[in-house]
Amino acid sequence: MKITKELRLIINRLPRGYIFTYDDFKLEVKNKESIIKALNRMAKSNEIAKLQHEIF
Repeated sequence: MKITKELRLIINRLPRGYIFTYDDFKLEVKNKESIIKALNRMAKSNEIAKLQHEIF
């Protein structure tokens, strides 16, 4: 499954207004950069809100 799809599934289960960082996601990925890029793309497309650096 793609990282973005996995992140969406996890985020949709979180309570509305829950604040999270990159480190909250423990996915089986080779590098953390893919999670960071996926979350930033989601923020850019307004799927999630980016509050400040590394905080969504």
